[in-house]
Amino acid sequence: MLKTVLGLLAVLNTADACAKTLKLGDMINNPTPAAAKRVRLKGEMPEISCLSNDDCPFDRECVALRCLDVCTKDTCSEPKKCIAHKKRPHEYMCVDCVYDSHCEKGFECSRETFTCVEKDVCRDAVCSPAAPYCIQVPYKTLPYTCVQCLTDEHCPPVSGLSRSCIDNFCLFNVENNIPRKTERKTTDLIQTEDDPLYETEESLYEPEADTETYGD
Repeated sequence: MLKTVLGLLAVLNTADACAKTLKLGDMINNPTPAAAKRVRLKGEMPEISCLSNDDCPFDRECVALRCLDVCTKDTCSEPKKCIAHKKRPHEYMCVDCVYDSHCEKGFECSRETFTCVEKDVCRDAVCSPAAPYCIQVPYKTLPYTCVQCLTDEHCPPVSGLSRSCIDNFCLFNVENNIPRKTERKTTDLIQTEDDPLYETEESLYEPEADTETYGD
C-alpha cells in the first residue's frame, strides 16, 4: 500500500514538472505580455520579456531576455547625447542635442537634425493680412518683423500691372518705381577691349584719306 502511494506521488510530481516545462516552452515560443504577466504573478520562472529585438519597442533592444533602453549614460561621449535612431529600430545615434536646454541661448534643438539651430522667432508670429509674412528681424519690442512679401510670387498683379517683391514690399513694375538693386562701381567703368563701355574719340570719326602735301 505504501509503495502504491509513493508511486502515485511520483507520477503527480512528474506530471507537474511536465506542465511547468510546457508553460516555459509556450512562454519562449509566444512571449506575449499577458502570458509574461501571468507567469511572473505565479512565480514559476524569471521574467522573460524578449527573445530578439523584434520583441522590443523601437527604442529598446533585447539584452539577456529583457528589453532594455538602447541608451545608457555612457553610450555617447560628452558633449554628445544619445537617442534612439530615427530610421533604424533598436539602434542608437549620438547627436548634438535632444532638448532645447542642451543649446545656448537664442538657439533650439532641431527635431530633424538634432543639432542646435537659430531659434525660429517666426514660428509663433502674429501678422496682419496686409503684411502676412515674417522675417527674423527685430521690430520695436517684437523679435520679428511682418512684411508684405518674401518672393515675387507673393505679389500678384493688380489692375493688370505686374509687381515685384523689393525689400519685402510689393512694388509696381513701372518706370522709376523700382530702385536699382545694385549701383555701378567705379571699377565697372574701366573700358576693356572685349566689352567697351563707351566710345573713344577716335571711333567717332572715320579715318581721313591720305592727302598729298604741297610745298610753298
